[in-house]
Amino acid sequence: MKYIELKHKNGPVIRFRLYENNSPATCKAFIDALPFNAKAVQARFAGEEIWIQKGPYLKINQENATILLKPGELGYASPNKKSEIGQSIAIVYGEAKLSGRVNVFAMVFKEYFKTLKKLGEKIWLGGSRVLRFELKEKKKRHESI
Repeated sequence: MKYIELKHKNGPVIRFRLYENNSPATCKAFIDALPFNAKAVQARFAGEEIWIQKGPYLKINQENATILLKPGELGYASPNKKSEIGQSIAIVYGEAKLSGRVNVFAMVFKEYFKTLKKLGEKIWLGGSRVLRFELKEKKKRHESI
């Protein structure tokens, strides 16, 4: 099973499972863009959201798109000339209402949610962080992620 691993300097990793059935094009395009680093900030008005203004350019249409992500979900705004948020990444760590629709394509594994929330609060209170996104794969049946 493939999953996304999020890393940041001097912090624990955070893992996300992919919504490959609901967002297959977004998952494939995002995986193909990995690994990459990006500067993350607190979304100003959305609520509890880590926001990356410029993620990788993914040539995809909207799928499984919404402005109301569940806490722990990961979204990507497909590039659009009419939208200022195109090519951005949203990582919701609590209650949030985004300013534009994003393709929801992953969810944090339950055991990493508290770590994600702590990262969001650090970014909110302490400023931006550089995050690294990587693709990982579960190799052994008995290995837990």
